[in-house]
Amino acid sequence: MIWRLDAKQGHGKADQGDIQGDLQEVSGIFYQEGKPVLRFQSRSARADSKQRLVTAWGGVEARSERHSAFLRADKIVWEASQDKIIAEGNARVQWGEYTLRDEKLILDTAMKRVWNNE
Repeated sequence: MIWRLDAKQGHGKADQGDIQGDLQEVSGIFYQEGKPVLRFQSRSARADSKQRLVTAWGGVEARSERHSAFLRADKIVWEASQDKIIAEGNARVQWGEYTLRDEKLILDTAMKRVWNNE
């Protein structure tokens, strides 16, 4: 399993092993090596299993399960195959008392590293 998404409502489709869905009022978990690495909540999300992408938007808040890191942004895109989260729009990462803000931040899934350019 690479992710688990729970939602109050949504719709999706499955076609030859590819699952896609649009969800509302979402809470989710991203996994690495079978273990939870990040938990998030957002108003909306879209998942695509073939591309291994989860896009979440609308007041996204995420917390690392491995580091004391917290992320807040208007939108995130998790590229599971790249071990990368792209946070856009009022992006803010906080580690304890340290905070980094920018319009766009890129993080590894565990939120251990962050940079602001690709």
